[in-house]
Amino acid sequence: MITSRNFERRLVPAVIASIVVLLSFASVAQATERISVLNGFNGPVNAISEPDSNGTRYFGGDFTLFQPWDTGYGALIGASSGDVNPTFPKVNAPVYATASDGSGGFYIGGLFSCIGPNISGNCDGVDDVPRNYAAHINADGSVDPSWNPNLNNVVLALAVSGSNVYLGGYFTTAGGESRIRAAAVTTAGTLTGWNPNLTDGVSAIAVLDSTVYLGGYFTTAGGESRNRAAAVTTSGTGTLTDWNPNPNGIVWAIGVLDSTVYLGGEFTTVGGQSRSRAAAVNATTGVATSWNPNLNSGVRAIAVLGSTVYLGGFFTTAGAGPTTRNYAAAVTTSGTGTLTDWNPNLNSTVFAIGVLGSNVYLGGWFNTVGGTTRNYAAAVDDTNGTPTSWNPNLGSGVSAIGVLGSTVYLGGSFATIGGTTRNRAAALDTDGTLTDWNPNLNDRVSAISVLGSTVYLGGDFTTAGGQSRSRAAAVDATTGIATSWNPNLNNSVNAIGVLGSTIYLGGWFTCIGPNTSGNCDGVDDVPRSRAAAVTTAGTLTSWNPNLNNGVYAIGVLGSTVYLGGAFDTAGAGATPRRRAAAVTTSGTGTLTDWNPNPDNDVLALAVSGSNVYLGGWFNTVGAGDEVVTRNSAAAVDTDGTLTSWNPNLNGAVRAIGVLGSTVYLGGSFTTAGVGTTPRNRAAAVTTDGTLTSWNPNLNGDVYAIGAFESTVYLGGDFTTAGGTPRS
Repeated sequence: MITSRNFERRLVPAVIASIVVLLSFASVAQATERISVLNGFNGPVNAISEPDSNGTRYFGGDFTLFQPWDTGYGALIGASSGDVNPTFPKVNAPVYATASDGSGGFYIGGLFSCIGPNISGNCDGVDDVPRNYAAHINADGSVDPSWNPNLNNVVLALAVSGSNVYLGGYFTTAGGESRIRAAAVTTAGTLTGWNPNLTDGVSAIAVLDSTVYLGGYFTTAGGESRNRAAAVTTSGTGTLTDWNPNPNGIVWAIGVLDSTVYLGGEFTTVGGQSRSRAAAVNATTGVATSWNPNLNSGVRAIAVLGSTVYLGGFFTTAGAGPTTRNYAAAVTTSGTGTLTDWNPNLNSTVFAIGVLGSNVYLGGWFNTVGGTTRNYAAAVDDTNGTPTSWNPNLGSGVSAIGVLGSTVYLGGSFATIGGTTRNRAAALDTDGTLTDWNPNLNDRVSAISVLGSTVYLGGDFTTAGGQSRSRAAAVDATTGIATSWNPNLNNSVNAIGVLGSTIYLGGWFTCIGPNTSGNCDGVDDVPRSRAAAVTTAGTLTSWNPNLNNGVYAIGVLGSTVYLGGAFDTAGAGATPRRRAAAVTTSGTGTLTDWNPNPDNDVLALAVSGSNVYLGGWFNTVGAGDEVVTRNSAAAVDTDGTLTSWNPNLNGAVRAIGVLGSTVYLGGSFTTAGVGTTPRNRAAAVTTDGTLTSWNPNLNGDVYAIGAFESTVYLGGDFTTAGGTPRS
């Protein structure tokens, strides 16, 4: 994702805050002070801008704190010390792209909807500035009042060239006008006519002279075939050029130097030539050069400096050898690309790279660099990769699984883990070590979602750690102690979705509140039929989709909440919506036209890119003359169009996880694919619909999936996996 790419939050413990109420946000935004904590961000970095004239960079990501400062999802970091500038304003959701404006300010893009302290959490323009997915923050920390593209979906890529800011992502409108996945806005804030019109998401942008190079998920541009990479002129509406490298997989990163364009992603061929995850192509013809670093997994970031190309991503080997290079490597620009001695040797994925002077700045999910602790961000020497003193110290990142940094949270009906008492919820390190985290629930946990330093739990329980918590609770991610957050629902919670400071709940409940009379009469409770939204502060919002039957699954993307379950109607007017519906996040929750209409229950749902993946008991999707067979799994565009994706399973799908270009499915099925290939309870299908060789071969049903980097965690009723005991 993007989520949204399915962006799972893997953040660390927060602390008690004393809120500083802003007297004037318009000029300089201040920050919420935190006490008794060490310096450092509390989550991963997705984007690093080029430096301003002082060497300062804007970092964007999934973090919410640079302790002791409440930064939101972006922060300004000094060039030498790694100190944060606490006067820069908060952003209320993840930042995925950022670029310097050259004057001390920064353009940012991502999932956010407002900027500012936003103490009320409702983006109402009172203590914040509304900005949908893109914004310009001035050098003094104020939000530029004239620059507001007002997009309708996430921004994943951003580039500044001359007087234009180029944006790419999954949006389809800008300022109310059609702009399909890419748009250009002048630095003065005027939307230009530039409109490449791509069929799918844009995840990379680079500009060279009068040409804009685009990379992503798309297969057409301007109505012509362009697989994952295209070049468009900067003039007019953006004329598509003949440049056509034709990679066979996603392009996540683009770097430009002189007459060469460097591509990074998940592809294995470019223009029919073997190029594993990285390639160099002629900037005019698009023909691949002999440059071939040969990575064994995806490239997410590229930076070019002089005669060296720095690469970051999921890979662990590089070069013809191949030679070990864990998540980052440097290759010469000459010839086939000689692997250099530069070797930071990180312990996890790199998503962002920036170069300044003799330093290479890295951002991602890692916690060590060359054995030295560097949580999520580091600066290393450009010659050998040795970490410098620059250290922002970003803190660490069955029925339900949630992943937070190096911790896997499990929820279910169990009472022990490895012989140790853990009632219905437990946490283990990724190496399998049981932690001290112990919320101690008195009944089943069915849903887990992690946000910041808090783990949100939903299920059938009525107490957590001995405290009354009816069907939903929030507990500290480290200690497991329940917070004061207490929606107090009258029946089961089956699903939890998180967006910004709002927690979306779905299940069998019909009211929220103390409900001492037990009759949901609206006197000491508030009616909420099967779905509700509660802020992280514990305030029930007006959002009320009003489903007539249970909700089993929730997915949130941008301004839309996708619901799956057993219901037949949704909305105040009881509009027909069989088993799947989409509702806006604003106000009371307006029912959209999105209507897949599966013929039976939806038990699982995941949103990735422009697709909503559904799993359940159904056999058909669609209505009237457009009913199409889809056995237990289907993919529907966010605009409601059924895709050709069709895993064809012979039993129910109960869990879905998306990682990169792969969709992982778990449930009761034993075969998958057109040829009914054996796949016992778990299978992996590419986003283009191809069944992969991945086959855990479990002997019992799967109810939960958590996908994190190169590992997929499965939970359920099974006792063996691939014949090996796994209870």
